[in-house]
Amino acid sequence: MTRSDGSTNGRWRARSRGYHTRILRSQRSGVRDRADRGLPVDRSSCPYDGKTLEDRKYIKRSMLANPFEKFERKRFLYYSKDLGVISMNHALQSCLAESDLAAIRDQMQEDLRDYYDKL
Repeated sequence: MTRSDGSTNGRWRARSRGYHTRILRSQRSGVRDRADRGLPVDRSSCPYDGKTLEDRKYIKRSMLANPFEKFERKRFLYYSKDLGVISMNHALQSCLAESDLAAIRDQMQEDLRDYYDKL
């Protein structure tokens, strides 16, 4: 992602409007894939269905609110609507090595698997 000072750190770079669009597309395709395979998309109270999956603005609002908003409130991550950029707090990012970022990605994948296994 792009640091607040404008420098970047490898895979975490997000300089263009396309970055959050790719994240949005990935989230929508993952949910749609589960629905197409007849798997539960989420808990029964989840608002994602065929109609909401087609509403890009709704999915984007949802993505930026849950759980991103919590990270933004804690000032770990920032989203610039005008620039379409998601960035990480530069002080936090400067403390992370590439191995830390890999561990975070691995943990996220494991958490997703555990979450959906429980549905």
